[in-house]
Amino acid sequence: MNKREEITQLIETYIKDYCPKDKHILTAGEIRKWPAVDRLCENSDYANVCSAMDKISIQHEITNTTPATTTHEIKF
Repeated sequence: MNKREEITQLIETYIKDYCPKDKHILTAGEIRKWPAVDRLCENSDYANVCSAMDKISIQHEITNTTPATTTHEIKF
């Protein structure tokens, strides 16, 4: 499994286990700070995080389409 796939799996697990059922927004900056994601990423490495956010299987909407930045957002 590559980094992006691992990060996608972490995001999906977080959404299923910890997010309220109503609408919620996550940014790449928030996700990048998670300890498990931090161990996978080098330096700022937002490209992998943004790519992983785009690939989640849970129904979502990209609300800020600035990839490879801390402000890239998903709404679910």
